[in-house]
Amino acid sequence: MCGIAGCSGGKRGIKSVMNILTRLEYRGYDSSGIAYVENNDLCVIKSLGNLQCLRREVSENTNVDTVIGHTRWATHGKPSIQNAHPHLDASGRLALVHNGIIENYQLLRSGLSKQGILCNTETDTEVIAKLIGAAIVEKEETGAIINAKTVLTVLAKQLGFMKGSYAIAFLFRPLPNYIFFAKNGSPLVVGQGQGATFLASDENAIKENCTGVLRLKDGDIGYINYENICIYDKKLNKKKVHLSKIDQDVEAFNLSGYSSFLNKEIAEGIGGALKTLRRAKKEIASTLPDNIFLTDFDLHITACGTALHAGRIAKYLIERELRIPVSIDFASEFKYKKPILSNKSICIFLSQSGETADTLGCVELAKSCGATTIGITNVKGSRIAEAVDYCLYTYAGVEISVASTKAYLAQLALIYALVFYLAGVKGKKLSFSLHDITYILHRLENRNYLSSLNKYLNLIKQQSSLYFVGRGIDYFVAMEGALKLKEICYIHCEAFAGGELKHGSLALINDSSVVVAILTQKSLIDKMLNNIHELNSRGAKVILLTPFTKLAPEVFGLIKLERCRDMVSPFCSIKPLQELTLYVAQKKGIDPDKPRNLAKSVTVE
Repeated sequence: MCGIAGCSGGKRGIKSVMNILTRLEYRGYDSSGIAYVENNDLCVIKSLGNLQCLRREVSENTNVDTVIGHTRWATHGKPSIQNAHPHLDASGRLALVHNGIIENYQLLRSGLSKQGILCNTETDTEVIAKLIGAAIVEKEETGAIINAKTVLTVLAKQLGFMKGSYAIAFLFRPLPNYIFFAKNGSPLVVGQGQGATFLASDENAIKENCTGVLRLKDGDIGYINYENICIYDKKLNKKKVHLSKIDQDVEAFNLSGYSSFLNKEIAEGIGGALKTLRRAKKEIASTLPDNIFLTDFDLHITACGTALHAGRIAKYLIERELRIPVSIDFASEFKYKKPILSNKSICIFLSQSGETADTLGCVELAKSCGATTIGITNVKGSRIAEAVDYCLYTYAGVEISVASTKAYLAQLALIYALVFYLAGVKGKKLSFSLHDITYILHRLENRNYLSSLNKYLNLIKQQSSLYFVGRGIDYFVAMEGALKLKEICYIHCEAFAGGELKHGSLALINDSSVVVAILTQKSLIDKMLNNIHELNSRGAKVILLTPFTKLAPEVFGLIKLERCRDMVSPFCSIKPLQELTLYVAQKKGIDPDKPRNLAKSVTVE
């Protein structure tokens, strides 16, 4: 979840690392820090809070070549200066940053304690630093020459004692121009620029500086210095370095006049969905072999968070339109329920980043059972993309805001294209066409709901709890709307299937309750109106999102949606819900890009 950065060369190491950290801050912003060697001193600067707090502590114009940095999402230990990275070894010569979790750190910590080496923080990362540092001291005591090869030998051995996931980078004061690194489970990329080399948790963070990058493999260790990238396997066999050319997408990191990245990305969502839809039809046909769907198979969908809500819509469409049963699970629970998988299983895994640890663990389980695995992700070269048998890509572009908006729309676009493809394979006729989706997306492209929502923003802002209700496919959109409002605006939100209100949830409703209801399917008008009457009679204020304006007298407020075919309505209803979240956050004075306690790429289980 954390972001790590490194730069060697160019005399502007601090400025470069701070810029990289800015592009990694979506991965965590509880605290941050940098380390570098200057005048033979190992300098470490840390700050609590977001990166702006660290910027006030450092001088970016300091003439330093080699620097590492970190922005933290807390796992072990509360956010504090003490727990912030970089962490030092016992000698004070080694500074280390880490993304991941060392699962056996308590055992390793106990072993260090028996050697008289005490840890001063609550983190697992300090254990890594002290373990490596102590092993280097042992080498020195035997008279070994401490050079880059010696440090790598020590690193390889100590990594063998660690259980868990990690991407680590560290400086060692006697070798001030080297950044040593290792990767297992957590993402790490290295890159080559003009007169400098770089490393980061995400290739997008170093694109602007590099002519080529390489995503490291699990088990890779090595170092970068001014001009070199040296990579070795676990047995210290040197590997060839093949850098890939990269597409520059610098504009993704600029606000371009928008008030926030969330604002910008909501505005970009329709374009990303259209691009995905244009490319998906051809790419699905060229990626997936028809024969896997022509024999008997059982279908499973697994994801987390927003991606899971997109997956629920996929399940609904596939079962309703194609009559194929689908099992869907939280990725965090999938492998622990001992799922029934075999070589007849087809498993679809959705992940915006392609690095989601829970989902990746499910991929590994499915493959071990002989299942066919299909990934849907927004990031080429990601771990899930490389792990699955077949990968389908969305084209949302880089998302900076922690809350996913445009990636969700792109996932929906690809899901509908996949259903269209399966209908062709199975000889089924759908109740919608891809043209229906393209048409409604173009209708929505320049639609802004602020004027429609404005009269309800103060009311919603004041709520401590809010409820979302829908039936049929609208229920799954209600789930996503509730998630967005809770994660960004810190309002307790729940989504209910309309028919389930009378089975317990109505007990929560009183005359101060506000309910956001969604109704897009003509066949469900009467049933949904019954649920609205149930809410009205308990005093709830119902704000209804619907294309059916004749229902206005039935509710406290109405947001008019575009008319479209029933099964493509999620594209119409999600946009105002995303904008609702943005505008309520603005009313509450909340930074919508950095919700508390959350991070973008969930690379730990």
